[in-house]
Amino acid sequence: MKEEKTTPLRERMIEDMRIRGMSPKIQQGHISAVR
Repeated sequence: MKEEKTTPLRERMIEDMRIRGMSPKIQQGHISAVR
């Protein structure tokens, strides 16, 4: 399986969503939408 690098911008987006209390399912939806 190929290991994906996480860019600083993506890391920040994930952290911001976590701080805002978004569920992991919603976070995954947002992340996949910006790929």
